[in-house]
Order: sequence, then structure tokens, then C-alpha cells
Amino acid sequence: GPDAVDVYGTRRRTPRNLDPADIGHDYGDYGVLQHVAFDVDNPGAGAATVYLYEKPLGGVVRSSFVVNGSAVDVGCVRVAQRYLIAPYELGPHATATLDVLTMTDGGSNYPLEIGVSATAPLLAAPPISAQDGCFPKPGGPPAAAQPQTPPPGQ
Repeated sequence: GPDAVDVYGTRRRTPRNLDPADIGHDYGDYGVLQHVAFDVDNPGAGAATVYLYEKPLGGVVRSSFVVNGSAVDVGCVRVAQRYLIAPYELGPHATATLDVLTMTDGGSNYPLEIGVSATAPLLAAPPISAQDGCFPKPGGPPAAAQPQTPPPGQ
């Protein structure tokens, strides 16, 4: 089916402001624990892989997630493309829930898209000084490789 996405840390004031009398801005959802559950379904007769990914929409971002109880550190990314958080194998006629917890990082720029797709994203964040890294440097390493399929068992 189609990709499923969630975007958080937008320029709207967060609806979760703890003090409604506070006249300060609370943009970016900083300090707010985000909980997103993606229900995935494989109606087919063969196994299928789905990919949980993040896509920065506001610039440099560093993310950590807890996915189904396991901690995942994506690293620092900047380019608005999909980066792998975790792949999940679904057996034939199987369903599962990907339970995701994360919090915006105070040194990052938001919004951020997280989602589930059948299309493999980039496997890892590029080196920090790469041409497509968080803080590109002249003569830095080349851009990250194109999307790949992760090794079996991941």
C-alpha cells in the first residue's frame, strides 16, 4: 500500500503546551515525547520488508528513536531524503505494529518526517563533513551512496 508518514516539530504552536497562560512560543515540540504507532500489514503470500525512515524537512537534525523497545541512533542528517531507522520483515499474511518513541533534539532543526515504506531508504547518515553531511566541508568525502537493500537478517 501507500507509504504512511507522520510529521512533527512544525512551525505551529504545539497543542501540548503545559502552561496555557505562557505567552512564549513553543514551536518545534522541543521536550515533547512523540509516540507514533505504525500498523503494517502484509496481505501477500510471500515475506515482505518494510522500512521505518526519517526525512529532515527543516535542515540539520540529529535523531534517536526507541522502536519496539530497542534504541536506534540515526546520526546527524541534513539533506531532505529518507534515512533508515530500521527494516522490518513481515511474514506472509502477517500484521505488526511499529511502536516509535522520540523527542526533538534541542540542537536540531525541525520539522521531521518519519514514515514506513516498502522502498528502501539510504542505509546510514553520511559522515558529518561529507558533501551531503550535516556540516559539509570543502574537499569532504563524496556524497552518500544511493539507496540499497540492507543485508539479510536486519
